[in-house]
Amino acid sequence: RLAFTLPVSPESKELTARGRVNRKRETLPQTYRDYDSAELQNSEPGVFTLLAVDDETTNLQVLQNLFSAQECRLLTATDGRQALQRLKENPHIDMVLLDVMMPQLSGYETCREIRRDYSLFDLPVVMLTVRNPPQDIAAGFAAGANDFIVKPFNMLEVRARVKTLLKLKKSVRDAMDAEMAFLQSQIKPHFLFNALNAILSICYTDSLRAAQLINHLSHYLRRSFDFSSHDQFVSIRDEVKLVESYVEI
Repeated sequence: RLAFTLPVSPESKELTARGRVNRKRETLPQTYRDYDSAELQNSEPGVFTLLAVDDETTNLQVLQNLFSAQECRLLTATDGRQALQRLKENPHIDMVLLDVMMPQLSGYETCREIRRDYSLFDLPVVMLTVRNPPQDIAAGFAAGANDFIVKPFNMLEVRARVKTLLKLKKSVRDAMDAEMAFLQSQIKPHFLFNALNAILSICYTDSLRAAQLINHLSHYLRRSFDFSSHDQFVSIRDEVKLVESYVEI
């Protein structure tokens, strides 16, 4: 029988923060390890922004690894209040991945706060939970969640659910933008005909007033045919100017 000994590794006991994270990842179950696929590499970077909220830094690291090569930028928060602050600081976040069990504000309470300012289509919220009995799922949907993902994460499932909700959000937004552009471009022929007749009728008697009306009509038409702005909301200042031009005409 052959026996031998090996010397103890001289590696320093003080590991860097990154080293500790890497060592943690080595002990994670298979579903938590880095996911690598050709589809991830082919994605266009920087299209969507996600907010991951979890009081466990390991789970945040897992999500960071998952979306690092995808078409997403990931922001993180460790509790509900910090998540709400992140949303105020970054109004263009496209989706929230929200842990259910957290100190201070739970996932349900945080989701209800989010729904005060954002609809289901404006900001999808996906709950992350280790519990999936029917009553917990129902409570999450009642709080305003769009979907649930059960821990431990399955990378294929996470990517599929996130991708589906982001595509749905984009489709709804595109449809709203197209409808808004169509409504903005609708100028009834009789309105334009009557406006031009009214201006023409006073051209010879009050040229200054006719020039003012032409200016108002020009402003009204420019705003109505403004295809460069498909924002869901219009500032009060712009709306008042549009109404003033319409009334003057």
